[in-house]
Amino acid sequence: MDLPQKRSRFSEDKLKVVQDIYKRNQSNPMAPGGMKMPPPAQNFYMYQMPPQWPYPYAAPPMVPAPPLPQPPAQKPTASKLCTDSLKNFITKAFSKCQSDEERDYMEKQIKEIIQTAKNNNKFHLQDWNNTELPLLPREIIVMQMNSLPVQIQQPQVSRRKTRFQPVEIHDDPKPKKREKIEKIEKIEKSKSDNLESDWKIAGTCTDLEKQYFRLTSKPDPSTVRPEPILRKALAWFKDRWRRKEIKYEYFSDQLRSIRQDLTVQGIKDKFTVEVYQVHTRLALEAGDLDQCISCMSRLFELYDEGLSGKQAEFTAYRIIYFSLQQLYIQLEKCLKKLSVADKETEEIKHALALKSSLIHGNYHQVFRLRKIAPNMGAYMIDMFLQKLRKFSLLKIFKSYMPNVPLDFVSQELGFLNSLEAETFIKECGGVINAGIIETKESLAALNSNLG
Repeated sequence: MDLPQKRSRFSEDKLKVVQDIYKRNQSNPMAPGGMKMPPPAQNFYMYQMPPQWPYPYAAPPMVPAPPLPQPPAQKPTASKLCTDSLKNFITKAFSKCQSDEERDYMEKQIKEIIQTAKNNNKFHLQDWNNTELPLLPREIIVMQMNSLPVQIQQPQVSRRKTRFQPVEIHDDPKPKKREKIEKIEKIEKSKSDNLESDWKIAGTCTDLEKQYFRLTSKPDPSTVRPEPILRKALAWFKDRWRRKEIKYEYFSDQLRSIRQDLTVQGIKDKFTVEVYQVHTRLALEAGDLDQCISCMSRLFELYDEGLSGKQAEFTAYRIIYFSLQQLYIQLEKCLKKLSVADKETEEIKHALALKSSLIHGNYHQVFRLRKIAPNMGAYMIDMFLQKLRKFSLLKIFKSYMPNVPLDFVSQELGFLNSLEAETFIKECGGVINAGIIETKESLAALNSNLG
């Protein structure tokens, strides 16, 4: 049976012609009889139908694809703009703070501003970028110092009108917490100034002991001791204090009597500086802050008059005191007087390190510096020890949740043993179970204690 033959598309002659054309085209497409290949597209994906090669004729026209629809641009809403500007406002406000106390104060002020805007239905309309930042207490003090109001007292309508002239009275811009210390300094200064200007006498008394009395009239020279007797008296009292034969109250009273005899005779020399330095150290050791500040105030007046002494030691005490009391204006004035050589001394280096730690709220470093304080710097810190321990405890409670070991807290706060630490923490309202402090429960009690 004959099978049907597959039908050929071309005859043998035509097939040879096609093959010859194909071979010529492969060797030289531009030769006569060759097929011209259309150039490839510059961007394949810009066209709807990619061409199929080779074409025996011209390529069809390419039609660009329509562009994809773009979503409409969304304008930021008023609430989003308000949120962004409020974040910037809060960031700028907190960037001014230098301690935890200032940050807590700033947080309260910002909450009040936001709550006021909400109550007035202006929260979303408020321009937070141009809203005035809350002022910190130290900034308020500086502003008041730069612009003190001046009041003119009216002439007195009385029989003594001609005896008194109008005077200028300046309002006191300083906070109340400094009024007590400044009052003591003013009294001591006014007393000494009046005595120096009015009573220049030469004493003849030879007694080593003499009780202190406030003078209201010119003293009898026979009751005033000259400088050689005062030197013997100071050495005698110092020796008795070392042997613990006398108490602080008696020694302080005798030192005030020595200072008074020096003042009424107008004596200002190295011995005068020594007496004030001894009294300041004694007050530090006894924890008598008022007497310590009063003596230091007079002592620095003597330094300013050119008398030499242990200036680096007592300047360090002053820096520590101003830092602990947050008296930034006095602290700035004190630091401006320091020379390059002063800043290289051991005492002032330590005081400046303590100042920096207090400003940054690094209480771990504060208690470490307390242990290595030179001279009597630790006594000055100990006058504010309870306050420092409470603020340090507050930081620990906020950082360690839900509990923290008692031994760790005792070591951080500089206690001698865990029993002292436990007593202190319980007095602050802390909750302790089997040597573990429950920080969450203790935090609320400590906050109320500090408040």
